[in-house]
Amino acid sequence: RKNIKDFLGKPIIAYAIENALKSNIFDEVMVSTDDKEIADIAIQYGAKVPFFRSEETSNDFASTADVIVEVLNNYNQSFDFVCCLYACTPLLEANHLQIAFSKLKDSDLDCVFPVIQYSVPIQRAMYLKNEFVHDMGDPKIISVEPNPEVGKAMEEQAKKNTATMAAAGINTVKYNPSAIQAKLKFADGSEGIALCAVNQTIFYMQNFMTGGYTGSYTCQADQKIVLRYPAGKEAEARKLLSMAVTSIRINPQWQTAVATFFSNVSKVAQVENAKRSEIWRKSQADIAEIHKSTWEYQQQSQDRIAEETGRVLRGVEQWSDPSTGQSADLSSGYNEAWAKGDGTYILSNDPLFDPNVALQEDWKKLSKK
Repeated sequence: RKNIKDFLGKPIIAYAIENALKSNIFDEVMVSTDDKEIADIAIQYGAKVPFFRSEETSNDFASTADVIVEVLNNYNQSFDFVCCLYACTPLLEANHLQIAFSKLKDSDLDCVFPVIQYSVPIQRAMYLKNEFVHDMGDPKIISVEPNPEVGKAMEEQAKKNTATMAAAGINTVKYNPSAIQAKLKFADGSEGIALCAVNQTIFYMQNFMTGGYTGSYTCQADQKIVLRYPAGKEAEARKLLSMAVTSIRINPQWQTAVATFFSNVSKVAQVENAKRSEIWRKSQADIAEIHKSTWEYQQQSQDRIAEETGRVLRGVEQWSDPSTGQSADLSSGYNEAWAKGDGTYILSNDPLFDPNVALQEDWKKLSKK
């Protein structure tokens, strides 16, 4: 029920409602909720609650888009623009809404939304709050700050890893190391410092179909250190933590094994890349041959059509001598044709007529193409 928690003298949802009304850019300011108490408070601060949210959009799996669609479907009128404000936005100001609306209205954008740079790399903060803190017994996180000492050491190691990969012929991996430390408060009153070092590795893979690259990434915790101490001993604890961090060394045998591994991977990758390149080259050659054959077939078809069209216009048909393969264009409209070796032809529609019998000469019967 965080939406109606008291925040500096008023329910936290009141700030969003008041700033929406103050901006003077909305025809309707409404609150979507399934809770009557929240609805009453929303109405008290000037919003409308024309209907309650359905069960389908009130669970943890419903998206913001689901709620917006439901709201629009429940109205008997259409709107040119829709703005969604979250209830817990006490730092929102009316002029922020006015600026956003101007950007949306005066451009061809589909939507606008606020973005702020996260104070620390998101992967390490998420690991600290979603994973690491549970391993420590769920202490309260008092503050979070970067650890430049560990961060610098990780960056130096990332450079060495990159050089090792490059030496093995692998240039498609990028490292993004970062480290933070958090001050903790445990349930028994003791305090602590948690160091969390996370390395983001980005892999770029060539797409042999498009010629471009696609990227994927993984995140892993390289270092996790927790130092628990009595309350009031933070200065001593920080010195001890610094000493512990600077004493960490990477096993050279492990480093050599890693270099050997990636060298072997590179050799395999080079062979596989050569195979893929050959497959790609052959496929392109096959495609080119198909294009060529298709063009030749189309050209032959067009030539045949042109020849037939010419014969129709001239009133002739093509006949051929089966024994020699020679052909001749003769007047159309006849079913029988004969040829004499001197270039003389006889055309007839009488299936019983045979010039070899009738004329006692040597004539060769032709076939119509």
